[in-house]
Amino acid sequence: MTMPPSQRSYLVGGLAGSLLVVVCGYLAATLAMPFNMVFSCLACLAYVSCGLVAVWHYTNEYSLTLTGGKGSALGAKAGALAGAVAPALSYILQLIGILPSSAEALREMPNNSAMDPASIEMMQGFMEFFDGPFGLIFNIVLGLIFGTLLGLVGGAIGRGIWKLGDSPEDESEGM
Repeated sequence: MTMPPSQRSYLVGGLAGSLLVVVCGYLAATLAMPFNMVFSCLACLAYVSCGLVAVWHYTNEYSLTLTGGKGSALGAKAGALAGAVAPALSYILQLIGILPSSAEALREMPNNSAMDPASIEMMQGFMEFFDGPFGLIFNIVLGLIFGTLLGLVGGAIGRGIWKLGDSPEDESEGM
């Protein structure tokens, strides 16, 4: 038996996760300690949610149970999509002024940070390095790597949670 198409499911999971990553990233960049660390961790968990949402959508859409490999692959695709879309979306929102730019974040850093001036200067160097198109490309590559890995984990977890009907492999074993 062939598997039904999964594009819509990983699009739903990847785009939902992208929005969560952008919101958590914004909150991590604008809130003071310790809340910024909490939202940084939640941004990573948003990548895991990509796989969870994709598997949930797929199993509910087709009323079937995925194998471990299929669930992980679906989650990895959703996480990779979020890894590429979230940095691009953040970059666009910064360009049009909805999210604060790196320069604005740098101006606020001494007010919201418990770091000493030398650490703030070092952080400013990092932020300037990641500002612009090169930083966007670098963030997309990192997002693809971490999004894929964390989405894979979410897909594997989701596969264990949502079981709705027979697994396509179960039917082929009986033949």
